[in-house]
Amino acid sequence: MVDAFEEDSFVLGLHAFSLEENRRFDEGLALAERAMALNPKDAWAVHAMAHVHYERGDNARGIEALPRASIPAIISDTSRITCSGTSPSCTWPRGATSGWSASSRACSATSRSPPDPTFRMPCRSRGSSTSSAIRTRARWQHLGAAARGWLDLPLLLFHDAHVAMALAAAGDWPSAELQLDRLRQRGKKTRNATLPEVLVPLIEGLHAFARGEYRAAVERLEPIDARIVEVGGSHAQRELFHDTLLAAALRAELYDRARPLLDRRLGKRPNPGHYWTTVRPAPSSESTRA
Repeated sequence: MVDAFEEDSFVLGLHAFSLEENRRFDEGLALAERAMALNPKDAWAVHAMAHVHYERGDNARGIEALPRASIPAIISDTSRITCSGTSPSCTWPRGATSGWSASSRACSATSRSPPDPTFRMPCRSRGSSTSSAIRTRARWQHLGAAARGWLDLPLLLFHDAHVAMALAAAGDWPSAELQLDRLRQRGKKTRNATLPEVLVPLIEGLHAFARGEYRAAVERLEPIDARIVEVGGSHAQRELFHDTLLAAALRAELYDRARPLLDRRLGKRPNPGHYWTTVRPAPSSESTRA
């Protein structure tokens, strides 16, 4: 069956992405490059290649390899914002939002898919200059306005989470609370346990983080940390939620709980990013006594 599609770049691109998500990076990259050789405008192949370079921590090579100039014109609406969000030039482990380029803003303005503010939420605030903070607020306002257009539409749980994040970070609490209340009501009727047991506490935790209530964010996110995979999305996209838990634990000064999360994050890829490698929790009581 594979042979029947060996000249179909889109099938190869989808296969490449599935290989990447199973951490078979060499195979995934080779297949993505083969697909792009057949069709340089294959969105799935570009998408798969971006994820491989990100997961390997090879940001510089990813930036060089991605055909960024042509991305807005060639990618499908489903993939458009995802590619912008997961491009190594935008990865938020660098601790900044400067990677959100004009092309990303244009994509979110024209896309028919929900806004995907991947890699941006935990980077807002601390240590930012006034001008940087103003730019960040303006960007979140842009995403929040797009997210409001999705409140009355049925979405995947993964998209619900990103709409919630955009609304909360934009400070649109009436819309954010309306969405959360609707999801709570749906959770009482559905047979899909992921909605009430994972998505609702995930959004409650994101709301708490956006309000600066970091201890409350930890209390909501920590119990579902291992189940976030049920919401969907890629490894890179779900990493945002895990990183939000880690950032909340550090800001709440819950260092004994933050330490294993930070160790896990630093051990995930060769280049975890400047943000995490320069952050260290205070010594635990056990290490202090030692």
